[in-house]
Amino acid sequence: MVPPSPAGVAPPTVRVNLDAVRANARTVVDCFDGRVVGVTKAVAGDPAVARAMLTGGVDGVADSRVENLRRVGERVDAERTLLVAPMLSDLDRVVAHAERSLHTELDVVEALAARARDRGLSHDVVLMVDTGDRREGVLPEDALPTLRRAVDLAGIRVVGLGTNAGCFGGVLPTPDAMAEFVSVVERAEEALDRTFPVVSGGSTVTLRLVEDGTLPDRVNELRVGEAILLGTDVSGGRELPYLRRDAFTLHAEVIECKRKPSTPAGPQGQNVDGEQPDFEDRGTRDRAILALGKQDTVPGQLAPLADGVAVLGASSDHLVCDVTAAGDVAVGDRLQFRMGYRALVQAFTSEYVGDGGPRMTADRVVVVGAGIAGACVADHLARGTDATVTVIERGRRTATETTAKSGAFVGFWGHESPACVPLLRYGIRYYQRLLSPANPPARYVHGGRLRLATTDAGDEALRADFEASFDRPVDGGTATGEKGAPVQYLDGDALAETLVLPGLATDEVTGALYSPAVGYVDDPASLARALLDRASGAGATV
Repeated sequence: MVPPSPAGVAPPTVRVNLDAVRANARTVVDCFDGRVVGVTKAVAGDPAVARAMLTGGVDGVADSRVENLRRVGERVDAERTLLVAPMLSDLDRVVAHAERSLHTELDVVEALAARARDRGLSHDVVLMVDTGDRREGVLPEDALPTLRRAVDLAGIRVVGLGTNAGCFGGVLPTPDAMAEFVSVVERAEEALDRTFPVVSGGSTVTLRLVEDGTLPDRVNELRVGEAILLGTDVSGGRELPYLRRDAFTLHAEVIECKRKPSTPAGPQGQNVDGEQPDFEDRGTRDRAILALGKQDTVPGQLAPLADGVAVLGASSDHLVCDVTAAGDVAVGDRLQFRMGYRALVQAFTSEYVGDGGPRMTADRVVVVGAGIAGACVADHLARGTDATVTVIERGRRTATETTAKSGAFVGFWGHESPACVPLLRYGIRYYQRLLSPANPPARYVHGGRLRLATTDAGDEALRADFEASFDRPVDGGTATGEKGAPVQYLDGDALAETLVLPGLATDEVTGALYSPAVGYVDDPASLARALLDRASGAGATV
């Protein structure tokens, strides 16, 4: 129990411990050798929770509602994944607010590709495979035919395959089932002569295989929400002992506290849910009624934190608890509860449940310089944190020095260290999102970069840069290491055949390195000023 609510805060409320969210995210990331995508659907895309997950080390944010992804994107810069197959009627919003989405229907993929092309974007697609839970996904035998038609669509990039377990049929992932899923991926790769960088092996329920060391090595991504938020695995029927369970508590106020008989009196029909409840006769008991009900949460998934409190049941707007053994409980007191997954989902989506007040520490940050670097920093801080942001510029106008004279190149050059690659990938997505053709003041032009060698020594240097761009050795041609930069080595003949640059004379070219993921911003000064305006709109001072 906690003291009565302060003025202006209306119970019930969900209180969030962001330290626990961060700690759980870090623990999950540390125990899995691959990408972890933090799922925010249980908290309705709450930006503070998403930020805590990212601070804990997750590689992106995923949600089942486009509106939640929009909300996250307003305050947090991260790769956003739509977890459910998009509706045809909602594809414009999907392209606008998600960089990646999970798919099962080819017609939807084709329509999405067209919308992405219209915006000058490239949207990442993961094909879902049904491995037994009988929710979403193509059957294993249909994966390759679907991929054949999808992989070459302009406007999208098929980055991999995924599967799901436990959420509908309660089917648990097994080493054999996951190995069969991996075989579907590898048969498709062999048939299509390409490597899919993403093999997404499910959600919290897959963590048991991680713990046991029985998850196939090829599975390199998990989509985790429940474990990070609650420290539980509902499908597996267990609490995870290495995770914290104090990230979320539900607080509700007592509106009546009286001694009453423990059984109803009079002819008994059905309650408002069409059920006929059964009551144990325990004599007269102390009962507390709280301003909380089934329209707010799932009462059966509430665990009181105070000793001696037991949940007896609920109607739409009343929660009835036995508090006989809880000591002094009075009207105006608040009781605290730990929530199960569905209880958390409903509490966060109920308009009658408050959020418990600010959750992020408000720091003060001063950004020195209002060029493109300072403008980007200010934009990210103003929209991604609750910090007080001030930008200082010595000149009378912003972005008049290095920024205005810059070529404003963005992307991979072919010799990046693995540590730089995620940042560069993020930069490309950031500018593509920010500067679609329909969104001036500047344009992001995605043209690629070509480095030529006309001597044997120069060719040897290009090959060295090519080999250094990958985590594993490559023999030639196009390849991308798991953390490597996208880059292609071409000799003179291959350069002429592929016509990377039409009309290029290749007689004296001994080798070339083509980096397709390079672009530039055509007016960086205008972009910097637009970012400062956006930061100002989010509360920054320039």
